[in-house]
Amino acid sequence: MHVAKRAFRVRYAIREILPYAEELERKGIKVIRLNIGDPVPYGFQPPEYFREALKKAVDEGFNGYAPSTGLDELKEEIAKKERKYNGVEIRDPRNDILITQGLSEAIFTVIAATAEEGDEVLLPGPAYPSYIAYTNFMGAKPVFYRNIEEEGWVPDLDDVRKKITDRTRLIVLINPNNPTGAVIREKYVKEMVNIAAEHEIPIVSDEIYDLIVFDGLKTPSAAAVAGEHPVIGFNGFSKVFLLTGWRLGYIYFYDPEDRMKELREAITRIIRTRISANTVCQRAAALALKKEQTHIKPLVEELQRRRDIAYKLVKETDGLYSTKPEGAFYIFPRIEYRDAWKNDKEFVIDLLKTKHILMVHGSGFGQYGEWHFRSVLLADRETLEEAFIRVGEFIKKRVRG
Repeated sequence: MHVAKRAFRVRYAIREILPYAEELERKGIKVIRLNIGDPVPYGFQPPEYFREALKKAVDEGFNGYAPSTGLDELKEEIAKKERKYNGVEIRDPRNDILITQGLSEAIFTVIAATAEEGDEVLLPGPAYPSYIAYTNFMGAKPVFYRNIEEEGWVPDLDDVRKKITDRTRLIVLINPNNPTGAVIREKYVKEMVNIAAEHEIPIVSDEIYDLIVFDGLKTPSAAAVAGEHPVIGFNGFSKVFLLTGWRLGYIYFYDPEDRMKELREAITRIIRTRISANTVCQRAAALALKKEQTHIKPLVEELQRRRDIAYKLVKETDGLYSTKPEGAFYIFPRIEYRDAWKNDKEFVIDLLKTKHILMVHGSGFGQYGEWHFRSVLLADRETLEEAFIRVGEFIKKRVRG
């Protein structure tokens, strides 16, 4: 039976170690899972105004297909949300916004519309694995620009310029960053947009964690600082709005001079082939966005407290180094002591089997992720404390041999 070779180009590190954990759990061993960025299993639930809106949408009869590009009323509410929180002006919401089945579909669709066999997609190093997987699936090459860890994972702008070739078809910025938790400041965001415009390469700004930022920071949206330069914005409802299972994301085009007209049409053609995103969830989100989003402030405050616990314990652990996460809900420590393992994947498997903690190997996030691991910060404070104490004990034991 023939199987397409491109399927075997795809890897997704975040779930790659999971079978080892499931094997332990089948033996009755409790595993602390800190691998997947889904708030719901950790006790978070969608705000009441979203839950009530979903019930209302079902009763109203929004149970059939939606237009392929999404409900217009949701697009209008998204445009208001982007203006209010991010300072982004979306000129024509009905045509400049596409509703997707989660952000993963947005990533797949834009890469499919821009990159072909032998092309290159310029990604932050490290990057969310779906960007790597979908680029490989298309037969294109993921190329990673360096983010400078010791400076808070800021983009190395000289490296960005060096990595651009005549095969570069897309540049990606993830802000706040997954896996590092870095928040890229406005001057770097502006410069990334300028570099893309200079080379006439589309730039994607993935801002799915835009409102989960700590210490009084604000995420500078690329479209808000782009001036006349075009930007493709990615966002959605999974993280800030705690709606991971609703699978609701969106693409917007900030394009004041209509430079992306052909690309927008190509992306829209692909979107039409899968009929529509979830209709009842679209209607519910449109209704709920009309409300004041009162859940965001306490959510961020609690996540910051959990960030503080994890960061403090990492700092106190010999053999680990980490920058302080400024947004999203991850920490990405670097493994300084390396004699006991061949690579970071072996480290996380050993940690899992020895201390029963499931985390993600940093090399799964591409170049510049090697010899790191990613942990979510979503677990309750006691669980996080227990987990990172175990990590410290694990490293100490290995150091002693």
